[in-house]
Amino acid sequence: MSKVSSALAKYKHWYAGRVRTGEDALNVTEIFSHSKSKMVRASLREGRQVYALPIYGGKGMLEKWEVDSEGSLVRDANGKPIFKHGPKQIVAMFLCSPETKNIGSDELVVGKEDSMEGIRRREALSVFERLDLNPDADAYVLFIRKPQEIGAAVRGFRERLDGILTHGPKWRPPYRLIIKMDRRFIERQVIQIAAQTHPHLRTRAVADFFGPQFMTDPYVWSRVKPIIEKLKTPAVVRKGKRGTARR
Repeated sequence: MSKVSSALAKYKHWYAGRVRTGEDALNVTEIFSHSKSKMVRASLREGRQVYALPIYGGKGMLEKWEVDSEGSLVRDANGKPIFKHGPKQIVAMFLCSPETKNIGSDELVVGKEDSMEGIRRREALSVFERLDLNPDADAYVLFIRKPQEIGAAVRGFRERLDGILTHGPKWRPPYRLIIKMDRRFIERQVIQIAAQTHPHLRTRAVADFFGPQFMTDPYVWSRVKPIIEKLKTPAVVRKGKRGTARR
């Protein structure tokens, strides 16, 4: 079983039948009207709003960062927070693809930290209150979108989460791929898969798509690795065939 399949299986076991998402996201822009987050302020100036989708019973399912026993972030030599790479993080990265980008409450209310992602702790906790959620049991997802975009964003998130909790290790994201059988077939597929996957998940996603034996081939890896490392700007493939990759 691949690392991706194993993560999906564990996630289904932990949360299927135990969590429930709200039907719609609620506009919580007023909570962030004086936010210090540059991302939020810039988005509001561009006409976007802040929406929150409740996840009942979802506390911890979207966690992201390493935290020590005292409740403080674990940081690397450059002072940057260290990203965890367990099953929860693998699934959370599938839920936060370039197309469905969002921020989970577990990313914002972390240990004793006063601010995360530029969003202050009191702002993040105010969303729980606004949604009538219990911070010790529930979670939420923030979407920063224009009003005409929020419906599709919420549907995309819910479809991915429902698919994972229903199918577990058999679920795969609906990659949209252009298939062309030529000498650049490998590079072409790697670029498209990586572009539709969270940056921290790209190597695992490519390995899962092609299979572990394929990825352990020294020649293949020498062609794949530079592509993943150089791809900096996610770009969604808008033409071609859509299909859910399965092995």
